[in-house]
Order: sequence, then structure tokens, then C-alpha cells
Amino acid sequence: MTYPWETRFSTGESHDNNRRKIKMMRRLLTFLYFYFLGLGLFWGHTLCAHAGVVFFDSVTTSHTPVYLTVLTKGILFPEGGRRVDIYSEDQMLGRVLSGGDGYGYMKLIPEDTGLKTYEARMDGHSDKAHLLVMKQTDRAILIEIEALSRTLLSKTVGGDTQKALNTLSKKFRLIYLTRFLGKSVASKIITTVNLPASAVLPWQGPDLFEDLKSRQVSVCAIIGSADMVSQVAEEVPYRFTFEETEDETSVESWQDIIKQLR
Repeated sequence: MTYPWETRFSTGESHDNNRRKIKMMRRLLTFLYFYFLGLGLFWGHTLCAHAGVVFFDSVTTSHTPVYLTVLTKGILFPEGGRRVDIYSEDQMLGRVLSGGDGYGYMKLIPEDTGLKTYEARMDGHSDKAHLLVMKQTDRAILIEIEALSRTLLSKTVGGDTQKALNTLSKKFRLIYLTRFLGKSVASKIITTVNLPASAVLPWQGPDLFEDLKSRQVSVCAIIGSADMVSQVAEEVPYRFTFEETEDETSVESWQDIIKQLR
């Protein structure tokens, strides 16, 4: 994957020196990107700390039980014993009482497939969440949002990202993963860049795959950082990263991924 500044290193310098400089610039950009984003999130939460409700995205297959999950918050910490109303298209589905840790659950057994949106309401606060309901014959591709954000800055593949994901979404179900940014920020990136809408799940390593398997969700590929894809060698048939690696997981373009998944 080539970034805009990489063309500055031309002839006159050894190939090894060029590679070292490119890697340094990549690491610097990644550090600065997450540093300032994290700083903004920190001050945003610090200055705007308030009670509220957080509603988490979920994925399941039709006729397979799933628990919609909410977290009720006090001024600074989770606060249990709060009543949360769950709505679908302004119709109330039921009420959840959060436990001592602030988490509350509502069990659903969805029949129809597709991406559904629910809303949690509590004392004037609200949050929305996606539930992706797949067929048991569908295949899913997991996509790391943090790695995708860096890809969008790439000179060589950044411009192809939206088109590539739209192409993949016609054959596969896309599920986004987040390691650091959280669902709220990840969802804003998806909306801002106009990527295919879908559920955003927190990265939990191999445990995530056990959870998905329990709901009959079949994962055929993962696209993410080299570190992420290296953790799931036994769980996923196809693994792709735009970072340099010493194995076959490294790719140079979205077309490389699309061709392998045909």
C-alpha cells in the first residue's frame, strides 16, 4: 500500500533506506491519527460527561436467539437498576432493567433477514443499534475499522475502498470490527465515507468467533491489520491485510481481495 509521501523518496537513495523511511512515515501517521482522535474523544467525554444509555450492535442468523445489549451510565460510571425501553420503528418491544454492572439484555428470535435498527430510550436519553440478521447460508467478511481508516489515506487503494466494499457486499455480508474507536466513532466513519451500512462489533480476538459460531454465523474472510489477521489463522479461511507481512496475507489492492473471494 502506497501513501502520498512515498513518491518523495526517489533515486539517489538505497532501496533499504527508502523502505525504512516509508515505514517510519507510516508509523508516524498512524500514531498521530490515533493520538489526536483519542485526545479528541477523551476531552469530548470529559467535558460532556453525563448519564445516558449505550446500545450495542449485534449479529445473528434467522431463527437463532440473540440478546440486544444496553449499558446504562451515571455521570462517570455504569449505573444499574435503570429501566430502558426498546423500540423498533417507534413501536415499543419491551422494557429492560439493567443489572448492578449497568448492563441489560433483551432476548430476540428474529425471523426476517436484513439489517434492522432498534432504539433504546431512558429518561430522555437514547441510542440506536443495528442488528444484522443473516441467512445460515450467508458468508460474512469481517473488516477492521481502524485498518480501513488507514487504508482510506492510501494513495494507491484509498480511492477504491468504497467501490470495493459495495462490490463485496453484493455477495457477502459485511461486519465491521473496532479495536479502539468504539461503535459510535466507527459508525460515523462508515456514514461519512458512505460505506455499506452494517453492524459494528468490538474486537474480542478468537472469542468473537466462538460467539458468532454459536449463532450459526459463517465467517469466510477478514480484512484488517497484520496483527489482527495473525490472531485468527485457524478461524478464518481468507485473511487479508494491506500491511507488509512475511506470509500470503499481504495484498496490494482491493482487486487482489475480490479476485481471491470469487
